[in-house]
Amino acid sequence: MPARPTPRATGDESPGPDTLTRSAMRPDGTLVLHLNGEYDVDTVVPLREALNRANADRVPHTVLDVSGVTFADSTLLNLFIQAHHRLARLVFAGPVPPQLQRLFDLTGVAEIFTFAPDVTAACADTSPA
Repeated sequence: MPARPTPRATGDESPGPDTLTRSAMRPDGTLVLHLNGEYDVDTVVPLREALNRANADRVPHTVLDVSGVTFADSTLLNLFIQAHHRLARLVFAGPVPPQLQRLFDLTGVAEIFTFAPDVTAACADTSPA
């Protein structure tokens, strides 16, 4: 099995393969993080750091665009659950890939997370957390 590339963040992060792109903070304070590729214990660090920064900065609304996720294991799921509990407002923007949706459904977190069909809808989502 070929080794997975080491993830790097882009944008205001270090350069490298695209697994996480941090968008500019929107004027309303919404942070949009675009996730791409495979996420496991070896590749989740840039996303964890971005979510930790969002929490430390008290970002009022965080959107995770998960439409580009091609693989996710329990490491990513655990990070999502932690973010759900720590961040003021977290919305997952789709379309959610089938493998990721199955992980959400099998573990029951689909019932507690907030989903939107796309980034635009997720940014506009102001329903209670």
